[in-house]
Amino acid sequence: MQEFRGAEAAPHCAVTEIRYEMFQWPAPLWNRDNVARLRRVSIETGVPGGDIAVLCESIKDPRLPGCTERVRCWGRTVVRIQSNADGSCVMERLTLANPGGAIPSLIVNTTAPRLAKGWMTNFAQVCHKEEAGRKAKAEPGAAVL
Repeated sequence: MQEFRGAEAAPHCAVTEIRYEMFQWPAPLWNRDNVARLRRVSIETGVPGGDIAVLCESIKDPRLPGCTERVRCWGRTVVRIQSNADGSCVMERLTLANPGGAIPSLIVNTTAPRLAKGWMTNFAQVCHKEEAGRKAKAEPGAAVL
């Protein structure tokens, strides 16, 4: 997967960026690509850390037109991360996607659960790495994993 990232200012969002992703699919399926706007908003709730909402939605961007070598897929994902008073959190994720083109349902139905599990695993690894980085900054001499 290749990515193009471009920052875009938005007054109501803490973080907004445009992403271009290309996905390699096995033959005989066509490769896919997607242009999406990713927005992250912090929500004050009275609990330390607050809540975070993330919206990722496919968009049309004239800087990145479609091409004949790939099928443009479409998707929308909403993630809400709710902080708890004990320092833990609850995350809810909803994704709607249309991979575009004709894909046998067997491939979609067997692949989608693995992709969701992989996404959660990657997300947990990023969270642990960021937490280790914060601890290392707070404690001089601590090792970052």
